[in-house]
Amino acid sequence: MTATGASAIQESAYQPSAIGFWFLRLIPERPEPELPTAVAVTRHQNRLPLPILDTPYSILSRLHLGQHAVLPIPLPQPLPLSLAFSLPPTHIPAMEIFLATGNTHKAEEFGRMFAKARLDVRVRSAKDLGGMPYVEEISGTFNGNCRLKAEALRAIAPRKAWVLADDSGLCCDALQGGPGVDSAVYAGMGATDAQNRTKLLEAMKKAPPHKRGARFECHLVLLGPNQEVGKFVGQCWGKILEAEVGTEGFGYDSLFVPANEERTFGELSPAKKDSISHRAKAFQLMAAWLRENGVA
Repeated sequence: MTATGASAIQESAYQPSAIGFWFLRLIPERPEPELPTAVAVTRHQNRLPLPILDTPYSILSRLHLGQHAVLPIPLPQPLPLSLAFSLPPTHIPAMEIFLATGNTHKAEEFGRMFAKARLDVRVRSAKDLGGMPYVEEISGTFNGNCRLKAEALRAIAPRKAWVLADDSGLCCDALQGGPGVDSAVYAGMGATDAQNRTKLLEAMKKAPPHKRGARFECHLVLLGPNQEVGKFVGQCWGKILEAEVGTEGFGYDSLFVPANEERTFGELSPAKKDSISHRAKAFQLMAAWLRENGVA
C-alpha cells in the first residue's frame, strides 16, 4: 500500500462523520422550510454535521434543510412504575380532642391515659378555648349531665375538633346511691374536696361494715365534628373506710379502697390507678371504639 493511501485511510479513521456528510449531500435540494420551534437546529458553518444515532428515545431526522441539519431531541425517559405511581407521604394532622372539664386533675388523668394508649390524639383543655362554659347540671343522671357539658363545649370548639365530656361520682350503698351525681357539690356549691369528704364520713358514721360498699362510676360522651356520638361507662367497685388514708389522687380517693386491693386510691400510684379506675375502664372502651372506627 502506498504512503498516500495509508494516509487517506488514517485520515478517514479520524473523521467518522464524513459518511453522514456525503449522505446528506446526495439528497436533492429543496426549498428551506420554516423550522419548527420545538426542534433544536445548528448551522454547518464549515463544520460537519453531528452523526445521528438511532436510539429508542430520540426523534430522528435525516432531511437536508439547506444549511441546517436537524439534531435528535431526546424524549423524557419513562419513570419506573415504582416511582411513577408513588406519592410523597402526606402528613395527616392528629385528631384533636377538647376535654369538657374545668377539673385540672381529670385533665391530667386523661392526658396520661391517652399517652399510654398511644393514640394519635392531641388532647386539649377547655382552657385553650377560654375556659369551660358554665353548665347547670340538672339532668339528674351521669349520662345526661355528661351530654350537657359536651354540647356546651362543642358550641365554642373548632368545627373539626372532637369534644370529650366526663361525668363521674361516688355511689354508696348506705346512702342509696348517694352522693351520686352530686358528688362534686355534696357539701354545697363551691365546696372543696376536703369538705365533701368530711360530710361523707359524717353521713356514713353509723353504717356497719357490710353496708360500706360503694362504686365509682364514670360516663364519657364523645362528640365528633360530623355528629358522631360515643357513650362509654366504667365502674370500679370497692368500699368506704371510716377515715382518710393517703394523699394521692383527688375527690374521695383517700376514702375508697377498690376491690382486690388493700390500699385506697389515695395510696396507689397514678399508674396503678389509671389501670383499674372507673375512668380507666370507660377510657379503654372509648379507645377501642376509636380504633375500630379508624378515628385515631
